[in-house]
Amino acid sequence: LLMVFFYRMFQNNVHDEYYFESYGKRKPSVGAQSQWLLLKDNHDYDCIIHTHNPIKSKSKMPIASQREFQCGSYECGLYTKNNSKKMEEGIKSVYLNKHGANILFKSSIGSKKIIKFIKDNIELGVKTK
Repeated sequence: LLMVFFYRMFQNNVHDEYYFESYGKRKPSVGAQSQWLLLKDNHDYDCIIHTHNPIKSKSKMPIASQREFQCGSYECGLYTKNNSKKMEEGIKSVYLNKHGANILFKSSIGSKKIIKFIKDNIELGVKTK
């Protein structure tokens, strides 16, 4: 399995459940293991977006605390996966309270649908505090 995160300009090679190899121009994301777990256990989803923005008050995304687990840990990944819910056709998500959203989606839904979902649920331009 190969995951490439273009925004951060690095690449992760996943060799097995516990061994990741990361390299590139910038620091690899500590959340790569959590994101890998989400993709691994949701075979029909092939894309993931992770934000560090507040959730909008009208959002219906499930909210889960992250305090109990170290960001990016295996336990955090399992907790995130177990709290993700189907929001609409082709989109699953969970909002980690005071951290940000993990949004899984199928590339087949098209960019307009995922952009609308993000705009409807996430406060863009504001960083989570």
